[in-house]
Amino acid sequence: MEPKGKFFMYAVMNATVFMPYLFFILVGNLYHGWLNGYASLIIFYVFKSTGTFLFNAFNYQAKAKSLLQVLIAMGIVGSVLASLGSFDALWIEIGAILIGISSSMALPVYITLQYHDHFYYGRKMSNNNYLRALFVIILALVIGGILAQFLYPSLAFLFYAVLLLITFYFVSRLPNYEVKTRTGDAFLIRPFLVFFAASFILFLFKEARTIESTDYVFWVFAAALAGILIFIGAGLYLMPKMKLKLAPWILYFSFAQGAVMSFSLLYGTFVALAENNFKFMLFGVYMVYFLGTLFSLAVEPLVKKAWGKRPILYLYSLGIALSFVLIVIPSWTSISIGIFGASLFLSMLSRHLNRSAYATAANEMQDASLLLRSRWTKLGSICGQIFLIFLLFAGSLFSASLDFKRVIAAFNGAGNMSGDLFFDFAGTALAAAFGILLFIFAGLRKYREIVKK
Repeated sequence: MEPKGKFFMYAVMNATVFMPYLFFILVGNLYHGWLNGYASLIIFYVFKSTGTFLFNAFNYQAKAKSLLQVLIAMGIVGSVLASLGSFDALWIEIGAILIGISSSMALPVYITLQYHDHFYYGRKMSNNNYLRALFVIILALVIGGILAQFLYPSLAFLFYAVLLLITFYFVSRLPNYEVKTRTGDAFLIRPFLVFFAASFILFLFKEARTIESTDYVFWVFAAALAGILIFIGAGLYLMPKMKLKLAPWILYFSFAQGAVMSFSLLYGTFVALAENNFKFMLFGVYMVYFLGTLFSLAVEPLVKKAWGKRPILYLYSLGIALSFVLIVIPSWTSISIGIFGASLFLSMLSRHLNRSAYATAANEMQDASLLLRSRWTKLGSICGQIFLIFLLFAGSLFSASLDFKRVIAAFNGAGNMSGDLFFDFAGTALAAAFGILLFIFAGLRKYREIVKK
């Protein structure tokens, strides 16, 4: 029997990626809390980026269905607590932690259940269900936005809690798939160290955007430098000793996927803030990225058919490289087209990596394969942000126009940064894009070894 509410689950689980972010932005302007009301947004963002590593540190072993129920329950409790923010700002900040951890992991775990359903029962989403899911997402965004912006703001979080509660019911009705899981109860120190270091660095980066004083500059630069040193040191020390649980090329491309995503959105946002152009940030960065993701669903079958039997990763890599060329050209139109292209090929790459991770994982890892892959994507996103911001600071050392304080000023959206500085930003983007493409090239080399076999 076909599971009930498939389109609804699909819609809400995909919405966990961006809907809470929207609510924290809208509601954060309406209460007086830590960091001028930005604290809840920053806390949510940090835990959304690093929460999966904290969860992994406790080595909680459960089947995907049980784990998803735990994550949804955390989201429900967090949303209820966030709705109390109008009484005390502390509640919305505590809620942001739970919602962040939930949204950090819920989607890959849900996609795993979709793959289980297809593997064991031969079922998959129909086109009608995809259309219904899109309608639910749009309707939920409209209702939530109206509640947050024009009515009682806390109702937006209660509305989100209701969506999660309905999803929890549908998930509980899914079959108990007979899958193997790993065992283990020891606390894992490496994921915890990743969580601690990444959370601290990201919090400093995001906090810098809320502080008008430029006295904070040294600490932000120090955090970026520390992040670079940790990344290089950990890579040189740990990678040769790590026993990889997925194919190396999948992990390389997963890392690169996160780096490409963070580079595209962060660089676009930074340029928009530097120019005080909120409309460009909304429509020229985030809207085109969202449209690229949607458009990829429609064109993916046509792209694969046109490409033929050649390895599809070569096409995705080429598409991302060409998108980077457009992004680094200092033009609003070029940046937007590049972000659209990056989103288009990145979405197709993501689905290809999910299928490959699930299909090639060992039996005991299959249930956790997509969650493991998502952690590498998160790690790539974190490292990509650190790398880009470090390059901005490093570039200011060699620029006659750009200095440390003006980088922070651009983060705050303070002052007009047009003119020659636009080309300084483009130079930084070029260096960051080159570094990411080197990682993609390394992944292609690993992939080519598999193809030859």
